[in-house]
Amino acid sequence: MRWTHILLCVGLLCSTETAQAELVMAESLDWIVADSDRVLRGRVAALDDHVDAQNTHWALITLECTETLKGDVAERVRFSVALPPAEQRRLRDARDVIAFLVSRSRYDHTQPSPAGVALTARRITSWGPPPVLRLERAAIERADDIVTNDLTIARTRADILERARYASRSTPARPLGSVSIDAWPNSEAGKALYAGSAVLVTLNIDEMLAVKARTWLRSDAVETRLNGVKVLAFFRGPENEILLRALLNDPGEWTQMDESGTRTRSFPVRSAAWEVLSSRWQIRGIRPPVMAQDLTPGR
Repeated sequence: MRWTHILLCVGLLCSTETAQAELVMAESLDWIVADSDRVLRGRVAALDDHVDAQNTHWALITLECTETLKGDVAERVRFSVALPPAEQRRLRDARDVIAFLVSRSRYDHTQPSPAGVALTARRITSWGPPPVLRLERAAIERADDIVTNDLTIARTRADILERARYASRSTPARPLGSVSIDAWPNSEAGKALYAGSAVLVTLNIDEMLAVKARTWLRSDAVETRLNGVKVLAFFRGPENEILLRALLNDPGEWTQMDESGTRTRSFPVRSAAWEVLSSRWQIRGIRPPVMAQDLTPGR
């Protein structure tokens, strides 16, 4: 990851900028939808504040549903979401919201939601849309944080709904899972979220992502090819095996020097492809590629 290497170099120089660098971890809207039990759009018909024994404020929201993007259809749904009073006030009487909901049992071992409420808002990483997202044009919250599986930013109500509907249609009843990749600097998500270090985005694994990953393997950027390998690891098949075998001779390299002055050249794409083929897919008889070289003079 290029940004990680830059951060380490800055750290060795004891720059004051290092303390300000922030590793950003985000979830794509596609994965949030896939990982939610129900995704509902509607109007906030009622909102009551509940304070538990740990002094946590919970908003108990009754949603008058206008659209069911995922899960069971209902006219009204009641759920809880941990929100301070100021955030609760912003949701009162909201005319158009989208809520990402899960069974309250998912979080019972960490922070149980109020008893008697079967659904609670799915918890989002620090970089992501609010679990109850207002969709009014003037109230799209934290728009830069709404990343898609394409590493673009969904900034409008139309963009958000289109992506959420697509994710709901394309995700099987049991999601295939997620994969975390390094958002390259020239991507829209990379530009929007970059805070001095790496931007790691959790993507929903689906067939369209596999198609994209095959195109990433043809990129000139090492990081992009590496992301392609990470995704294709979930899609074993003859075509993908051929693609990964070809990467055992990938020219992409990173050069590093440790504190003792040892310089090493590594080939991250080769290493990743070899790991998938030999360990994950258990394919035998493949000759290991050269994955690292010591460049220190005299050795």
